[in-house]
Amino acid sequence: VQVWEDGYLTEVHGDGIYPELLRTLMKMPGIHHHTWPQYNKPGYFYHYETALGTNPKVVRPDMRYMRISPERERDGMMHWAFGAQIWHDEGSMKIPAPSYLEFEKKYKLPARYHTFHQHTFFNTMQVRIRGTEKWITLVDKGRRPALDSPEVRALASRYGDPDTILATDWIPKVPGINAPGNYEVYAQDPYPYELEEMERIGTGRYDTYNPYLPKAVDSN
Repeated sequence: VQVWEDGYLTEVHGDGIYPELLRTLMKMPGIHHHTWPQYNKPGYFYHYETALGTNPKVVRPDMRYMRISPERERDGMMHWAFGAQIWHDEGSMKIPAPSYLEFEKKYKLPARYHTFHQHTFFNTMQVRIRGTEKWITLVDKGRRPALDSPEVRALASRYGDPDTILATDWIPKVPGINAPGNYEVYAQDPYPYELEEMERIGTGRYDTYNPYLPKAVDSN
């Protein structure tokens, strides 16, 4: 559980490796008191970006090879990043920004890249149309309703069965949420569960079609 105030992370609750690492970083001397270049308030833990995936055919990449980012492209998945950072100084195209390299060297604090990322799977997100009281659901329990609209289904039908074309090929199995098991145990160290899923995907034994693998050959 994270507590945010005006776009700044103030508290992290819960057990497990990830929250413990985050709490440790939040205790670094000066990390809440220095002002990063081109920011107008002190502190490091500002919301940096949020991205929404739109492709229902993305499957979990093999994280053993540091292929992590592509999973955020899956429809309905949301990517969250935080940590103070800018890519370029004013009038310069150098990456990392020289002012951030100097800041990092001077204060011994993270600067050149925003540090923490999270991907959330079973999101529900609604937005209100400005100037009205009308709300639109962009994501419902990890899937965009737009994929099920008559207009999108009609377009997909030009290329085949819309049920197949628009189906979500990969739904992460999280014990205690949408799979058997205990979520508290899972949350302590999710990697063994994810590793098992990656191995099934990589060997063609996953529940749904993986377009990145050759067709399985029947040994019988």
